[in-house]
Amino acid sequence: MRHRARVIGGAWMAAAALFVLGGGSVAAQSLSPSQSPSPSPAASPAPSFTLTDRGSASDDRFLLTIETDTTQVTTAGSIDITTMWAHKGAEPIDIATSMAGPITFVVEQLDGPFDPGGASDDACRLTTVEARTAAPVPFQKSGGYDASDPMAPQYAAWFDDPDLHLPVGIFRIAAHAEYGVGECGTDARLDASVVIEVTAVPEASATPPVSPSPSVAALALWTPIDLDLIPWEYYCFLRFDPSAIAVPGGVHTDDPYLREMVARQGPDAHLLMVDDRYALIGVVTDTSYNSDSPMYQFELEKVDGRWTWSGEGDCRPWAAFAEPLALGGHWRLDPAFAAPTPRSRIIHALVVYSGCPSAVKVRGKPRVVTTEDAVAAVVPV
Repeated sequence: MRHRARVIGGAWMAAAALFVLGGGSVAAQSLSPSQSPSPSPAASPAPSFTLTDRGSASDDRFLLTIETDTTQVTTAGSIDITTMWAHKGAEPIDIATSMAGPITFVVEQLDGPFDPGGASDDACRLTTVEARTAAPVPFQKSGGYDASDPMAPQYAAWFDDPDLHLPVGIFRIAAHAEYGVGECGTDARLDASVVIEVTAVPEASATPPVSPSPSVAALALWTPIDLDLIPWEYYCFLRFDPSAIAVPGGVHTDDPYLREMVARQGPDAHLLMVDDRYALIGVVTDTSYNSDSPMYQFELEKVDGRWTWSGEGDCRPWAAFAEPLALGGHWRLDPAFAAPTPRSRIIHALVVYSGCPSAVKVRGKPRVVTTEDAVAAVVPV
């Protein structure tokens, strides 16, 4: 199973993680994921990558190929992947694989932080493969992310999407085959991949955003909701009071370095929180950040009396609760019921989360706040 990790102050930070295996999931303990590198005044030259629409690998038993119909696609385009797993031998062969089969797919951004990884289970399945046969293997998402990862909302939305869409960047899409001969265990591995470039939709052809229904507005920090009515804190890298968004520059600080850092990020930047060790700067995003998330956040940590850049990334803030200890889960309206109207008193919703029943569960009733413009609902998970 593929993990990602982050080191802070020379020590590994452990946290509960979510691993998605195809259509199912398991909960596990994982190391916290890495975050994108700190910005530096002198940017290094951007690395170049060779795009390819076909990759293959073989041994004396099997041939693995992966193809895509194009190496150039926009963020609005669905990416088609064709993978073939062929037995070259003249006699049937018994192989052992994971329960999902021999192939695991891994998606990795080569020029950025989007890296949901790939995962497979340890269970063993024995299969007889007939001589000189080839079979297509449908692309299936798998991987893992940590709840504290600033990109967790992006990963959650990506796993929820039944098609393969990717953000702007250069991506390697790889097919990994692992199998054993005759008995459980792995004694062979094949790797094949394609490399594609994803670009933004041109402005002229971009689809205009769809406005939410005026009767039920999703809670987002950039909507005109009276923040004084919201009784919970929010969480991205760190907990913060959302009222800081309503104050120019955010919470007050006497630290000249932090004031300068906020000023550098422009008028949409806010100091969301600061204590003796950490500081969090949030920027209400616009097109200059190439982000679909409502905020872009910078985390700073004080080391030996000086602020150092600790991490940055997209963030869709989650509601955070102390009692019970939980984060706000994702939810959406249940399509099995009629859409709510201004006269509705009950909203049917689907709570979206993944994990083993023993590890992830609903931790309380939904928290609801209503204003003249919106109904804000958060389900603790």
